Amino acid sequence: MAKVVIIHDDGRQELVREVADGYWTGDILFRDDYFATKIWQRDDIAMRVKDIYGREATEEEIDAVITHGGKWWGLNDCTDGDWICIDEEIEAVLGNPEDDKK
Repeated sequence: MAKVVIIHDDGRQELVREVADGYWTGDILFRDDYFATKIWQRDDIAMRVKDIYGREATEEEIDAVITHGGKWWGLNDCTDGDWICIDEEIEAVLGNPEDDKK
């Protein structure tokens, strides 16, 4: 097991959590570095199984779905809907870009 530890300016150490071996520092997410994040978890798969099939998913089924996931890369990419959301917020603050061209 690896440990994530915070070392405060005064030297105090605080154990945040233990994580499985194989993680590296790039796996640690500092939320202050981002204005939005989208994180998926096992419960999301379980919820969708319940929505689609009307029953609880087993841990084995969730494992199988995660392992099978050849398309998980798509969850990391910014979708057209995400870009529309960003564009609309930019336009709400900066105004219509067509107005700048006049």
